Formats: sequence, structure tokens, C-alpha cells
Amino acid sequence: MDWTGVEAINDGIERTFLVEQTIQIADGPKHLLCEQNSKSGSHTTYPYGWKTDNVPLDDLKKSVQFVLESKMKPAASSQLGNK
Repeated sequence: MDWTGVEAINDGIERTFLVEQTIQIADGPKHLLCEQNSKSGSHTTYPYGWKTDNVPLDDLKKSVQFVLESKMKPAASSQLGNK
């Protein structure tokens, strides 16, 4: 695989969505939708999660679309560093 130019592509990515495992409490979710912003250094957690280790791709796409369309607001946010 040719990795030429990967750094340039990565430099253009500002928002990265990911699924993070949480400390599972009673009947709560085991994984939550989160976002990292490379420009601001912020980490955002959204009120959208999954109770099992199986995260259906269609459901993940739907949750990211909700965020991008401003149909879902953050539940928590933190500043990880100054950029």
C-alpha cells in the first residue's frame, strides 16, 4: 500500500467520531458516541450509546448524521489541549 500523502489528508481532518467504552452503570450504555476536534482539542460525548459490544454500522452512521445535522446536542465536553 502506498502511504504517500497520508499526512496531508490527516491534517485536513478536523472532526473524528468514535465509539468509546464507558463504565457501565446498571442498565446504562456500555459504549457512547464521542467526537474529537483536532483544531480545538476538544472531546465531546453525545447522549447516544449502545448496551452491547455490537455497534451496528447503520446505527453508527445514523448517530453521526444526527450530530452533523444538529439534531443531537452534546451531553458533555472537555478541552484536552490548546491548539
